[in-house]
Amino acid sequence: MTILLVGMISMGDAAHSSLKSKGHSHTGKDDSDEFYIMFDGDKFYEGDFELADYNDTGDIPRVEDGKLIIANPSWGS
Repeated sequence: MTILLVGMISMGDAAHSSLKSKGHSHTGKDDSDEFYIMFDGDKFYEGDFELADYNDTGDIPRVEDGKLIIANPSWGS
């Protein structure tokens, strides 16, 4: 189960979480000046990612139903 918290997750949080385990970061800005994160060859914009639920047992990061599922940034504190 995932929790959608649009507006509370920053693009930086998502980029750091989703790509930290890969050892690299792919972020960019498209022609309309919107920032995105590249993950497994797909672009994910600010509304395209969700925080994993506390009891989530799936791989982090992962793509599920078109959303990039990332670790909750507060888990790192």
